[in-house]
Amino acid sequence: MQACAGGPQRGARPHDPRRRGRPPPGGWTSHRNVATAGRAGPPFCAGARHAPTYVATEVGTLLWPALVGDALQAALDEVGPAVPGARTPLRALVGRLMFPGGLTAASRHAGAEPLLTGRSRPYDESTLRRHARTFAAAGGVAAVAAQVEAQVHRAVGPTGTCVAHTDLFDQVVYTKKPAHAGPIGALNNRLLAAVYFGLTCVRPEGGPVLAYHVSWHKPASPLVEALQALHAAPARHTWLTAHVRRHTWDRGGNGVAVLQWACGQQIPYLTVANGRVYLSSQRGPTHQTVTGLPVFVRREVRVVGRGGPVGGPRRIVFPTRAADGPACKHGLRFPTNARLTDAEIGALATVYKARWPEMENQIKALVGVGFGVNRDRR
Repeated sequence: MQACAGGPQRGARPHDPRRRGRPPPGGWTSHRNVATAGRAGPPFCAGARHAPTYVATEVGTLLWPALVGDALQAALDEVGPAVPGARTPLRALVGRLMFPGGLTAASRHAGAEPLLTGRSRPYDESTLRRHARTFAAAGGVAAVAAQVEAQVHRAVGPTGTCVAHTDLFDQVVYTKKPAHAGPIGALNNRLLAAVYFGLTCVRPEGGPVLAYHVSWHKPASPLVEALQALHAAPARHTWLTAHVRRHTWDRGGNGVAVLQWACGQQIPYLTVANGRVYLSSQRGPTHQTVTGLPVFVRREVRVVGRGGPVGGPRRIVFPTRAADGPACKHGLRFPTNARLTDAEIGALATVYKARWPEMENQIKALVGVGFGVNRDRR
Protein backbone atom coordinates (compact mmCIF):
# COMPACT_ATOMS: atom_id res chain seq x y z
CA MET A 1 0.00 0.00 0.00
CA GLN A 2 2.80 2.36 0.82
CA ALA A 3 4.51 1.64 -2.47
CA CYS A 4 1.28 2.23 -4.39
CA ALA A 5 0.84 5.54 -2.63
CA GLY A 6 4.23 6.73 -3.79
CA GLY A 7 6.12 5.95 -0.57
CA PRO A 8 9.77 4.93 -0.44
CA GLN A 9 10.53 1.77 -2.41
CA ARG A 10 13.20 -0.83 -1.90
CA GLY A 11 16.58 0.45 -2.93
CA ALA A 12 15.57 4.10 -2.82
CA ARG A 13 17.35 6.69 -0.73
CA PRO A 14 14.91 8.30 1.74
CA HIS A 15 17.14 11.33 2.23
CA ASP A 16 17.18 12.08 -1.51
CA PRO A 17 13.63 12.77 -2.76
CA ARG A 18 14.80 13.17 -6.33
CA ARG A 19 15.83 9.49 -6.53
CA ARG A 20 12.76 8.05 -4.82
CA GLY A 21 11.20 5.34 -6.93
CA ARG A 22 13.59 5.79 -9.87
CA PRO A 23 15.42 2.86 -11.45
CA PRO A 24 19.24 2.83 -11.56
CA PRO A 25 20.85 4.76 -14.41
CA GLY A 26 21.14 2.84 -17.64
CA GLY A 27 24.90 3.20 -17.67
CA TRP A 28 25.40 1.09 -14.53
CA THR A 29 26.87 -2.29 -15.37
CA SER A 30 28.60 -4.84 -13.20
CA HIS A 31 32.33 -5.27 -13.66
CA ARG A 32 31.84 -8.86 -14.77
CA ASN A 33 29.56 -7.93 -17.66
CA VAL A 34 31.26 -4.74 -18.79
CA ALA A 35 32.70 -6.48 -21.88
CA THR A 36 29.31 -7.71 -23.11
CA ALA A 37 27.10 -4.77 -22.10
CA GLY A 38 25.38 -2.84 -24.85
CA ARG A 39 26.46 -5.00 -27.75
CA ALA A 40 24.96 -7.64 -29.96
CA GLY A 41 26.46 -10.57 -31.78
CA PRO A 42 28.76 -13.46 -30.77
CA PRO A 43 30.24 -13.40 -27.25
CA PHE A 44 33.80 -13.13 -28.54
CA CYS A 45 33.18 -9.84 -30.38
CA ALA A 46 33.99 -7.05 -27.96
CA GLY A 47 32.34 -3.66 -28.12
CA ALA A 48 34.09 -0.84 -29.88
CA ARG A 49 34.90 0.88 -26.61
CA HIS A 50 36.89 -2.07 -25.26
CA ALA A 51 37.98 -3.67 -28.53
CA PRO A 52 41.75 -2.96 -28.35
CA THR A 53 42.12 -4.71 -24.96
CA TYR A 54 39.39 -7.31 -24.92
CA VAL A 55 39.88 -8.72 -28.42
CA ALA A 56 43.58 -9.30 -27.77
CA THR A 57 43.02 -11.05 -24.45
CA GLU A 58 40.10 -13.13 -25.69
CA VAL A 59 42.02 -14.33 -28.75
CA GLY A 60 44.86 -15.26 -26.41
CA THR A 61 42.62 -17.87 -24.80
CA LEU A 62 42.74 -19.69 -28.15
CA LEU A 63 46.40 -19.19 -29.05
CA TRP A 64 48.03 -20.54 -25.91
CA PRO A 65 46.22 -23.93 -25.87
CA ALA A 66 47.17 -24.36 -29.53
CA LEU A 67 50.85 -23.60 -28.85
CA VAL A 68 51.14 -26.11 -26.00
CA GLY A 69 48.58 -28.59 -27.32
CA ASP A 70 51.08 -31.38 -28.03
CA ALA A 71 52.73 -31.14 -24.60
CA LEU A 72 49.35 -31.03 -22.85
CA GLN A 73 48.14 -34.06 -24.78
CA ALA A 74 51.33 -35.96 -23.89
CA ALA A 75 50.75 -35.17 -20.21
CA LEU A 76 47.15 -36.39 -20.46
CA ASP A 77 48.28 -39.58 -22.18
CA GLU A 78 50.78 -40.20 -19.37
CA VAL A 79 48.13 -39.78 -16.68
CA GLY A 80 45.83 -42.20 -18.52
CA PRO A 81 42.15 -42.87 -17.94
CA ALA A 82 42.21 -41.49 -14.39
CA VAL A 83 40.88 -38.15 -15.67
CA PRO A 84 38.30 -38.91 -18.40
CA GLY A 85 37.02 -35.91 -20.30
CA ALA A 86 39.65 -33.57 -18.91
CA ARG A 87 41.27 -32.55 -22.20
CA THR A 88 38.85 -29.76 -23.10
CA PRO A 89 38.64 -28.20 -19.61
CA LEU A 90 42.42 -28.30 -19.25
CA ARG A 91 42.91 -26.61 -22.61
CA ALA A 92 40.54 -23.89 -21.48
CA LEU A 93 42.46 -23.63 -18.18
CA VAL A 94 45.76 -23.19 -20.03
CA GLY A 95 44.33 -20.29 -21.98
CA ARG A 96 43.21 -18.58 -18.79
CA LEU A 97 46.41 -19.22 -16.85
CA MET A 98 48.44 -17.45 -19.52
CA PHE A 99 46.29 -14.36 -19.17
CA PRO A 100 48.48 -11.53 -17.80
CA GLY A 101 46.00 -10.56 -15.09
CA GLY A 102 45.62 -13.90 -13.33
CA LEU A 103 42.97 -16.62 -13.35
CA THR A 104 40.13 -14.60 -11.84
CA ALA A 105 40.57 -11.74 -14.30
CA ALA A 106 40.87 -14.20 -17.19
CA SER A 107 37.49 -15.66 -16.30
CA ARG A 108 35.94 -12.28 -17.09
CA HIS A 109 37.62 -12.11 -20.51
CA ALA A 110 37.05 -15.68 -21.75
CA GLY A 111 34.54 -14.70 -24.41
CA ALA A 112 36.39 -16.60 -27.17
CA GLU A 113 36.52 -19.82 -25.17
CA PRO A 114 33.37 -21.37 -26.80
CA LEU A 115 35.29 -21.50 -30.08
CA LEU A 116 37.80 -23.78 -28.39
CA THR A 117 35.48 -25.92 -26.31
CA GLY A 118 32.39 -26.08 -28.49
CA ARG A 119 30.19 -25.11 -25.56
CA SER A 120 27.55 -22.43 -25.59
CA ARG A 121 29.29 -20.45 -22.83
CA PRO A 122 32.71 -20.31 -21.10
CA TYR A 123 33.49 -22.63 -18.21
CA ASP A 124 32.87 -21.44 -14.68
CA GLU A 125 36.07 -20.82 -12.77
CA SER A 126 35.05 -23.33 -10.09
CA THR A 127 34.63 -26.02 -12.74
CA LEU A 128 38.12 -25.48 -14.09
CA ARG A 129 39.57 -25.54 -10.57
CA ARG A 130 37.82 -28.85 -9.89
CA HIS A 131 39.23 -30.40 -13.07
CA ALA A 132 42.68 -29.09 -12.19
CA ARG A 133 42.54 -30.66 -8.72
CA THR A 134 41.43 -34.00 -10.21
CA PHE A 135 44.24 -33.84 -12.76
CA ALA A 136 46.81 -33.04 -10.07
CA ALA A 137 45.59 -35.87 -7.80
CA ALA A 138 46.03 -38.33 -10.68
CA GLY A 139 49.70 -37.40 -11.15
CA GLY A 140 49.22 -34.59 -13.61
CA VAL A 141 51.69 -32.26 -11.88
CA ALA A 142 54.58 -34.66 -12.41
CA ALA A 143 53.48 -35.28 -16.01
CA VAL A 144 53.38 -31.55 -16.80
CA ALA A 145 56.75 -31.03 -15.08
CA ALA A 146 58.26 -33.76 -17.26
CA GLN A 147 56.93 -32.07 -20.39
CA VAL A 148 58.36 -28.70 -19.31
CA GLU A 149 61.77 -30.25 -18.72
CA ALA A 150 61.64 -32.04 -22.06
CA GLN A 151 60.89 -28.78 -23.85
CA VAL A 152 63.87 -27.11 -22.18
CA HIS A 153 66.12 -30.04 -23.09
CA ARG A 154 65.11 -29.72 -26.72
CA ALA A 155 65.71 -25.97 -26.66
CA VAL A 156 69.22 -26.35 -25.23
CA GLY A 157 70.09 -29.24 -27.52
CA PRO A 158 72.21 -32.34 -26.94
CA THR A 159 75.50 -30.43 -26.95
CA GLY A 160 74.41 -26.92 -25.97
CA THR A 161 75.01 -25.08 -22.72
CA CYS A 162 72.89 -22.73 -20.65
CA VAL A 163 72.86 -20.51 -17.57
CA ALA A 164 70.58 -21.36 -14.63
CA HIS A 165 69.03 -19.20 -11.92
CA THR A 166 67.27 -20.40 -8.76
CA ASP A 167 65.31 -18.36 -6.25
CA LEU A 168 62.47 -18.60 -3.73
CA PHE A 169 59.22 -16.65 -3.73
CA ASP A 170 56.16 -16.92 -1.52
CA GLN A 171 52.44 -17.31 -2.16
CA VAL A 172 50.04 -16.18 0.53
CA VAL A 173 47.02 -18.28 1.49
CA TYR A 174 43.91 -16.35 2.44
CA THR A 175 41.07 -17.53 4.66
CA LYS A 176 37.35 -16.80 4.62
CA LYS A 177 37.46 -15.52 8.21
CA PRO A 178 40.08 -13.39 9.99
CA ALA A 179 43.04 -15.62 10.81
CA HIS A 180 44.62 -15.30 14.23
CA ALA A 181 47.64 -17.50 13.49
CA GLY A 182 49.45 -14.61 11.85
CA PRO A 183 47.30 -11.55 11.20
CA ILE A 184 48.72 -8.68 9.24
CA GLY A 185 46.80 -5.43 9.31
CA ALA A 186 47.83 -4.35 5.82
CA LEU A 187 46.16 -7.48 4.44
CA ASN A 188 42.95 -6.97 6.40
CA ASN A 189 44.00 -9.64 8.94
CA ARG A 190 43.24 -12.36 6.40
CA LEU A 191 46.72 -13.79 5.96
CA LEU A 192 46.92 -17.26 7.48
CA ALA A 193 50.11 -18.71 6.06
CA ALA A 194 52.26 -18.82 2.97
CA VAL A 195 53.81 -21.42 0.70
CA TYR A 196 57.35 -20.98 -0.59
CA PHE A 197 58.13 -21.95 -4.17
CA GLY A 198 61.58 -22.76 -5.44
CA LEU A 199 61.79 -21.75 -9.10
CA THR A 200 64.63 -22.53 -11.48
CA CYS A 201 64.92 -20.89 -14.89
CA VAL A 202 67.51 -21.55 -17.59
CA ARG A 203 68.66 -19.45 -20.50
CA PRO A 204 70.19 -21.26 -23.48
CA GLU A 205 73.08 -19.57 -25.22
CA GLY A 206 71.53 -16.88 -27.40
CA GLY A 207 68.00 -17.88 -26.40
CA PRO A 208 65.20 -16.69 -24.11
CA VAL A 209 64.71 -17.46 -20.42
CA LEU A 210 62.74 -20.71 -19.90
CA ALA A 211 61.10 -22.03 -16.75
CA TYR A 212 62.61 -25.39 -15.85
CA HIS A 213 61.61 -26.62 -12.38
CA VAL A 214 59.36 -25.61 -9.49
CA SER A 215 59.14 -27.08 -5.98
CA TRP A 216 56.95 -26.46 -2.93
CA HIS A 217 58.33 -25.71 0.54
CA LYS A 218 57.08 -24.67 3.95
CA PRO A 219 57.30 -20.99 4.94
CA ALA A 220 60.71 -19.55 5.75
CA SER A 221 62.50 -22.46 4.07
CA PRO A 222 66.14 -21.81 3.13
CA LEU A 223 67.23 -21.64 -0.47
CA VAL A 224 69.21 -24.86 -0.19
CA GLU A 225 65.96 -26.85 0.02
CA ALA A 226 64.99 -25.62 -3.44
CA LEU A 227 68.43 -26.56 -4.75
CA GLN A 228 68.24 -30.01 -3.19
CA ALA A 229 64.79 -30.58 -4.70
CA LEU A 230 66.15 -29.53 -8.08
CA HIS A 231 68.97 -32.09 -7.96
CA ALA A 232 66.98 -34.83 -6.23
CA ALA A 233 66.11 -36.69 -9.47
CA PRO A 234 69.20 -38.48 -10.86
CA ALA A 235 68.25 -37.88 -14.50
CA ARG A 236 67.70 -34.16 -13.93
CA HIS A 237 70.93 -33.88 -11.95
CA THR A 238 72.87 -35.55 -14.76
CA TRP A 239 71.45 -33.15 -17.35
CA LEU A 240 72.13 -30.09 -15.21
CA THR A 241 75.76 -30.97 -14.52
CA ALA A 242 76.31 -31.67 -18.23
CA HIS A 243 74.69 -28.56 -19.72
CA VAL A 244 74.66 -25.78 -17.08
CA ARG A 245 77.91 -23.85 -17.16
CA ARG A 246 76.90 -21.31 -14.49
CA HIS A 247 74.21 -21.59 -11.80
CA THR A 248 73.43 -18.29 -10.08
CA TRP A 249 71.56 -17.76 -6.82
CA ASP A 250 71.40 -15.01 -4.22
CA ARG A 251 73.15 -14.61 -0.86
CA GLY A 252 70.62 -16.90 0.84
CA GLY A 253 72.78 -19.81 -0.31
CA ASN A 254 76.28 -18.56 0.52
CA GLY A 255 76.83 -20.53 3.74
CA VAL A 256 79.79 -22.88 4.04
CA ALA A 257 77.58 -25.97 4.37
CA VAL A 258 75.59 -25.02 1.25
CA LEU A 259 78.73 -24.35 -0.80
CA GLN A 260 80.31 -27.62 0.32
CA TRP A 261 77.16 -29.48 -0.70
CA ALA A 262 77.17 -27.69 -4.08
CA CYS A 263 80.80 -28.64 -4.64
CA GLY A 264 80.00 -32.26 -3.85
CA GLN A 265 77.18 -32.14 -6.42
CA GLN A 266 79.53 -30.54 -8.99
CA ILE A 267 77.29 -27.48 -9.34
CA PRO A 268 79.00 -24.52 -11.07
CA TYR A 269 77.53 -22.00 -8.65
CA LEU A 270 77.94 -18.23 -8.52
CA THR A 271 76.63 -16.33 -5.51
CA VAL A 272 77.54 -13.32 -3.38
CA ALA A 273 78.69 -13.18 0.24
CA ASN A 274 77.39 -10.87 2.95
CA GLY A 275 79.15 -7.61 3.69
CA ARG A 276 81.95 -5.90 1.85
CA VAL A 277 85.70 -5.49 2.12
CA TYR A 278 88.20 -2.73 1.46
CA LEU A 279 90.05 -3.16 -1.82
CA SER A 280 93.18 -1.85 -0.11
CA SER A 281 93.17 -4.90 2.20
CA GLN A 282 93.71 -7.24 -0.75
CA ARG A 283 97.10 -8.06 -2.30
CA GLY A 284 98.11 -9.38 -5.69
CA PRO A 285 95.30 -8.56 -8.17
CA THR A 286 94.78 -11.18 -10.87
CA HIS A 287 92.39 -9.31 -13.19
CA GLN A 288 91.05 -5.81 -13.70
CA THR A 289 87.83 -4.17 -14.73
CA VAL A 290 87.25 -2.06 -17.84
CA THR A 291 87.90 1.04 -15.74
CA GLY A 292 91.22 -0.35 -14.51
CA LEU A 293 90.23 -1.34 -10.98
CA PRO A 294 91.83 -4.50 -9.55
CA VAL A 295 89.96 -7.80 -9.25
CA PHE A 296 91.23 -10.47 -6.85
CA VAL A 297 90.65 -14.19 -7.37
CA ARG A 298 91.45 -16.38 -4.37
CA ARG A 299 91.02 -20.03 -3.50
CA GLU A 300 87.95 -20.63 -1.31
CA VAL A 301 89.79 -22.03 1.71
CA ARG A 302 86.74 -22.17 3.96
CA VAL A 303 85.03 -24.61 1.55
CA VAL A 304 87.82 -26.98 0.43
CA GLY A 305 90.58 -26.22 2.95
CA ARG A 306 94.11 -25.14 2.21
CA GLY A 307 94.98 -28.38 0.46
CA GLY A 308 92.14 -28.17 -2.05
CA PRO A 309 92.53 -28.35 -5.82
CA VAL A 310 93.84 -25.31 -7.66
CA GLY A 311 90.94 -25.15 -10.11
CA GLY A 312 88.29 -25.71 -7.46
CA PRO A 313 86.05 -23.22 -5.64
CA ARG A 314 87.23 -19.62 -5.62
CA ARG A 315 86.32 -16.33 -4.01
CA ILE A 316 86.42 -13.27 -6.27
CA VAL A 317 86.65 -9.79 -4.77
CA PHE A 318 85.08 -7.37 -7.23
CA PRO A 319 84.64 -3.57 -6.85
CA THR A 320 81.20 -2.53 -5.70
CA ARG A 321 81.03 0.45 -8.09
CA ALA A 322 83.43 -0.27 -10.90
CA ALA A 323 82.08 2.62 -12.98
CA ASP A 324 83.34 5.11 -10.37
CA GLY A 325 86.93 4.28 -11.17
CA PRO A 326 89.55 5.09 -8.50
CA ALA A 327 86.84 6.58 -6.26
CA CYS A 328 85.58 3.07 -5.52
CA LYS A 329 87.11 1.81 -2.27
CA HIS A 330 85.02 -1.29 -1.44
CA GLY A 331 84.52 -4.70 -2.98
CA LEU A 332 82.04 -7.59 -2.81
CA ARG A 333 83.02 -11.23 -2.44
CA PHE A 334 81.59 -13.67 -4.98
CA PRO A 335 82.02 -17.36 -4.12
CA THR A 336 82.01 -19.42 -7.31
CA ASN A 337 82.74 -22.86 -8.65
CA ALA A 338 82.02 -22.01 -12.29
CA ARG A 339 84.57 -21.81 -15.05
CA LEU A 340 84.46 -18.10 -15.81
CA THR A 341 86.33 -16.51 -18.66
CA ASP A 342 88.63 -13.54 -18.14
CA ALA A 343 86.02 -11.28 -19.73
CA GLU A 344 83.34 -12.54 -17.32
CA ILE A 345 85.62 -12.01 -14.32
CA GLY A 346 86.36 -8.46 -15.49
CA ALA A 347 82.62 -7.74 -15.62
CA LEU A 348 81.52 -10.04 -12.79
CA ALA A 349 78.95 -7.65 -11.34
CA THR A 350 77.12 -7.50 -14.67
CA VAL A 351 77.32 -11.28 -15.03
CA TYR A 352 75.81 -11.83 -11.59
CA LYS A 353 73.15 -9.14 -11.94
CA ALA A 354 71.84 -10.85 -15.06
CA ARG A 355 69.68 -12.88 -12.70
CA TRP A 356 67.55 -9.78 -12.06
CA PRO A 357 66.13 -9.22 -15.57
CA GLU A 358 66.26 -12.91 -16.44
CA MET A 359 64.40 -14.19 -13.37
CA GLU A 360 63.68 -11.98 -10.37
CA ASN A 361 61.91 -9.21 -12.30
CA GLN A 362 59.74 -11.79 -14.04
CA ILE A 363 58.75 -13.34 -10.70
CA LYS A 364 57.84 -9.91 -9.34
CA ALA A 365 55.73 -9.25 -12.42
CA LEU A 366 53.85 -12.52 -11.93
CA VAL A 367 53.19 -11.75 -8.27
CA GLY A 368 52.10 -8.24 -9.17
CA VAL A 369 49.32 -9.41 -11.52
CA GLY A 370 47.90 -11.96 -9.12
CA PHE A 371 49.78 -15.21 -9.68
CA GLY A 372 51.25 -14.96 -6.18
CA VAL A 373 47.88 -15.10 -4.42
CA ASN A 374 46.08 -18.37 -3.80
CA ARG A 375 42.41 -17.57 -3.40
CA ASP A 376 41.36 -21.20 -3.70
CA ARG A 377 42.44 -21.88 -0.07
CA ARG A 378 43.69 -25.36 -0.98
